[in-house]
Amino acid sequence: MVKRRFKYIIGTILLAQVYLWASIDVEFSTDRIEAGKKFRMSLVMPIDELPSPRGVPEIIDLQGFTLSKVDSSDEKVRQFFMGVVAVRKYHYHLTAPKNPGRYALPMQWDMNGQKRSIGKISVDVARPYEAAALRVRLTPSKNTLYEGEQLRLTMSLQTYENFQGGLNLKSMDFGSDFLVHRADLANIQFQRSTTAGVTSEAASNIAWVAPIRAGSLEIPELVFSYQKMGERKVVQKQMGNMSFSSVTQGTEEATARSRRIKLNVLPLPAENRPANFSGMVGQYSFDAKIDKTELEVGEALTLSISIRGNGKPGSIPDPILPNFNDFRSVPPETRVSKRVQNNQVWTTKTIKLFLYPKKRGEFELPTVSFNWFDPQKKQYVVQNTPAWEIKVEKGELTEAAATGGGVLATGVVGTEKKSIETLGKDIRHIKEKAEIRTHSEPIYQNLKWWLALVAPFVFLMLFRWWYARYIGLRSNRAYMRREGARKKMQKSLAELRTSIEKEQVQDFYTGLEAALLNYLGDIFNRELTGLTRTDLSDILAKDGLEEADVQQILSWLEQGDQARFAPLSSSAADLSALVDKMQELCLKVGNL
Repeated sequence: MVKRRFKYIIGTILLAQVYLWASIDVEFSTDRIEAGKKFRMSLVMPIDELPSPRGVPEIIDLQGFTLSKVDSSDEKVRQFFMGVVAVRKYHYHLTAPKNPGRYALPMQWDMNGQKRSIGKISVDVARPYEAAALRVRLTPSKNTLYEGEQLRLTMSLQTYENFQGGLNLKSMDFGSDFLVHRADLANIQFQRSTTAGVTSEAASNIAWVAPIRAGSLEIPELVFSYQKMGERKVVQKQMGNMSFSSVTQGTEEATARSRRIKLNVLPLPAENRPANFSGMVGQYSFDAKIDKTELEVGEALTLSISIRGNGKPGSIPDPILPNFNDFRSVPPETRVSKRVQNNQVWTTKTIKLFLYPKKRGEFELPTVSFNWFDPQKKQYVVQNTPAWEIKVEKGELTEAAATGGGVLATGVVGTEKKSIETLGKDIRHIKEKAEIRTHSEPIYQNLKWWLALVAPFVFLMLFRWWYARYIGLRSNRAYMRREGARKKMQKSLAELRTSIEKEQVQDFYTGLEAALLNYLGDIFNRELTGLTRTDLSDILAKDGLEEADVQQILSWLEQGDQARFAPLSSSAADLSALVDKMQELCLKVGNL
């Protein structure tokens, strides 16, 4: 039992207005009162100090506590100075409120027909040990946005007194409906909390996402695992005539989840949409410049293009480039970088094009264009560069060499030209007659004997080599991805055929894009999701795909993009034929 002693003036006695100071003890049935659980509170006072006439002390304001009954008992207790004293105990059977915290329960007593205050009783309500020790909350920067617009997700964590550490993020999978830039959570710091009942808290940006389709989307829950204090176990024990109890309490693993977030993703308006719309949504800046306007044949002209925006994280397509008929170009230098600034992910793409004039003269370098959708202004923005006037003088290269690849006209050395002469004869191999040995040889001079002796060791070495190679392949991520690619593709094709049967056209194209990119990524051991169509085309070409196959894949992905912007009226037969073609192409790619 836990006792708390305090003195109160409990009232006047009779008409003489004589004040009586009475000592009142407060006892609780447990040393820890937990939210939502039952307990007993007792007021203890000496019988000879009780006023008369009197009622039963009552709680004026329960403040969320539930009172089931009040009873009393007369007992004898031993006190340090006064010895054995007869006391009366008033027992209040209560249930604690669900919210932890410190409460002050006001008490009053009916004495001599008048209700008099006898003070307040302080009650500390703790959070139950079996309750969650960690709270996770995920908050979006907005709930309604356009397709392709960037959204910031903020995570807040709160720990309670039964939290024991071991925090680990188990799941942060945003599915296939978003392009995601994840924040680094390694340096997240917990601070002491001033909120009642909360021991520490932390807040951090956890990710920036951009939806890739319109409609009602859902951000999945975050899942954390951690260690918490287990429920207290009280064991009653007996030793002779004495009884006592022991309390044990350990730690256990628990899981905390955030709530799922529902988003309303608006489709981009069809009115005034550019025919070659880039798909970017946000605030962007676009700039292009050349390093010179006068040069010689054989000299390179550098066209530098810079695009920066806060739309889809890490993804910016190439601008619309004109046809540079009067120039020969080489593969451009492209660089994409991301940076978090002002709670947004800004992606920057720089492109350097090297253009070589094919002949002398004056030329016009056509304009370069880029477009995007501004969600704040709710309108499309098209930005064009001015055309540049270029003057080309005669240089060290001939015009033919400049057109054909930049080889110097004087660079062919006469000694490197060699004639091919015809001998007029056939080349014949003359096989001489082998000598037949008639004399016997010692065994150690017999080749077959040596082969029979060495063969087991050679076989053992070959076996060890094969086994080491087998183990190496099993641990090779690229090999394992390629081995499992066909099985995953068969499963994806079955799901696509199911979507056809259920007439779910948009789900069909969404699954088509995911199946294609996942299969090609497994075959070539690359991460292809989130790439622009130009980057994807370049990567597939480098990996050995024929141009026709690359264009076929891009055509299917384009159909998927169109299906997200507007429903397509495709028949089941057309979709089934598309699946068959896709299967043929995947088998062809898998044999490269």
